[in-house]
Amino acid sequence: MNADGTGQRNVTSTSTELDQYPVWSPDGTQILYTTSDEEDLPHLEIINADGSGRRRLTGGAGAPYGGTWSPDGSRIAFVRFEENAPRLYTMAADGSDVVALTPEGSAAIGPASWSPAGDRLVFSSVENDVIELYVIGADGTG
Repeated sequence: MNADGTGQRNVTSTSTELDQYPVWSPDGTQILYTTSDEEDLPHLEIINADGSGRRRLTGGAGAPYGGTWSPDGSRIAFVRFEENAPRLYTMAADGSDVVALTPEGSAAIGPASWSPAGDRLVFSSVENDVIELYVIGADGTG
């Protein structure tokens, strides 16, 4: 988009969905974002920067949001609401290998941010009505 507002281009072109929270892939070729389907169920999708190759990454129970790419682009961290308790997850960039990093009943709120080396994540969590920052290993260890 130009400074005067001209030259912008819609890459998702959806009329029934809410596309939000876009994040560039580390190599700049893809965009990860949160969207919703016809039933208003949120999920994460990836689209190529030119608007082609739209792919759904998440589905099923819970409401995922706040996706962030690992520095090497191989994994994505996101938060999913499950029974009113948000949990932090990672998955492979193709949507496979989903791993819960925080326990059931935790109150992780996102989005999380990856360390430059990609081995840790920092995220916010609500404990005893106080929101604080926590660091966790990308494999779920402390």
